[in-house]
Amino acid sequence: MKKRGWTGEIYCCLCGEVETTNHVFFGCSVARFTWCCLRDAFGWAGCPSNLGDVLGDKFLGVMKLPAHLKLFVIAGITWAIWRSRNKMAIEKLFSKNPLDVIRLGVAFVQKW
Repeated sequence: MKKRGWTGEIYCCLCGEVETTNHVFFGCSVARFTWCCLRDAFGWAGCPSNLGDVLGDKFLGVMKLPAHLKLFVIAGITWAIWRSRNKMAIEKLFSKNPLDVIRLGVAFVQKW
């Protein structure tokens, strides 16, 4: 965002931490909740803490899907996290239900 001229707040609108790419997708409470839901759904041993974790065998390797579909699911979920973050940070629209991110991610995958 900074590279694109973002002049807004550099802190997360939910938890007040410095908003880095890793924080948005893995560190913030919304992202952590989303990854924990996926952990439970796919039987992962833990939650990823960075992109390398997600793309590694520990997470994608246990999903019973072809490789291209695994990446497709991950893309849908990360896009949903990003869109939800933007609604909160830019539009000041906060979801009342944290499962909305999961629903949004599933909707993206279905539409794509």
